[in-house]
Amino acid sequence: MDDELRPLNAPVAADDTRVDDLFAGVVPEGLRPGRSKLVLAMLLVALPLNIAGLALCTLVPGTLLTLWAWSIAKRELAILEHGELPVAESQRIARLDRFARWMLMGCGALLVAQAYLLTTGFYQALLLRLDMWLVGR
Repeated sequence: MDDELRPLNAPVAADDTRVDDLFAGVVPEGLRPGRSKLVLAMLLVALPLNIAGLALCTLVPGTLLTLWAWSIAKRELAILEHGELPVAESQRIARLDRFARWMLMGCGALLVAQAYLLTTGFYQALLLRLDMWLVGR
């Protein structure tokens, strides 16, 4: 009976320990570990790229990396809802999903600011001053 699918309204046997194992944190066989460490690493790499994005023009790669991490987190949440991931991963992945969404909103604001600065000639003036400073040394 363990390998067969049971209808939702079927009674659970008293000796069925799968539910107890699930709430005890035991990872049943066949479940893969979550990708929360991968998502966290991607977000930690993308964060400095996004922060330095206005000055160093690394905002687009940082935004793409953040978007990729968010899509992995969303996929992991969907897999978690289907019961194919350990329950212990749920809070960690939900937090990473929220953090990735906040980072994406920040990326959007920074992209708008960078587009404005590109149209005003800010970067040309900045590079001209930097060039004059380097030549004057």
